Amino acid sequence: MMGEIEHGNQPSAWEKEKFEREVALREAEVEIERGKLGAERRRSILAGVLVPVSLAVITAVPALINNQQERLMQQASFEASLVMEAIKAEPDQAAENLSFLVEVGLISMQAYPIQRFLEQRLPGSGPSPGG
Repeated sequence: MMGEIEHGNQPSAWEKEKFEREVALREAEVEIERGKLGAERRRSILAGVLVPVSLAVITAVPALINNQQERLMQQASFEASLVMEAIKAEPDQAAENLSFLVEVGLISMQAYPIQRFLEQRLPGSGPSPGG
């Protein structure tokens, strides 16, 4: 009878092995959950950084493009006004004025067509105030 009492109070080898396996299984589950939490935390941090950066880029790029286009339009308008002022003189003086504007770099957007026009122009011909 005493053997039965001792056996009843102490776990058998099978119960010990079962308990150890259950503990190992629980530890493995805990490690998996920690890994999942770590991955979720990294994902959250990454999303927390990427979303604002992406929004900033999405907002900034069109603004930069619009700014660039606006600057080009202003430059074209400025150069056109210089050309219009330059050709208000007689044809030879107008050609000299245009040549000067191209040489000093005040006209850059249409510099090549103007230079080509000036090279092919006959003296006394070209735009004039009268038409």
